Amino acid sequence: MQDRAFYERIGAKFQSERERQKITREHMAEQINISSKFLYEIESGRKGFSCEIFRNMCKYLHVNADYILEEDDVASSQMRIETMTRDFSIEEMNYLVKMIEGIREMRKAYEQNDKIG
Repeated sequence: MQDRAFYERIGAKFQSERERQKITREHMAEQINISSKFLYEIESGRKGFSCEIFRNMCKYLHVNADYILEEDDVASSQMRIETMTRDFSIEEMNYLVKMIEGIREMRKAYEQNDKIG
């Protein structure tokens, strides 16, 4: 039964990533040379899959295998950010860095206000 839970979690991550990228199940299945029915069964956790299919799915979706396998939310978030920004231009990366710096400054200000009040 542990295998079922594993495949359900992995399948859900693949499905979520595919949908986030607005890729149809049919298109992805065609690109990785499996049937759309089999891809549905993978995404729903009903069927297991080979290492080759796992690799092909990760490669097609441009996601790190660790992101798919990882259960830790922080590590998953970091890998997802890395994957999502892989094709960013320098300007986009600089803008993102400025946004993160702004968030950190706001958080620091809130923490200081909490200590005072």
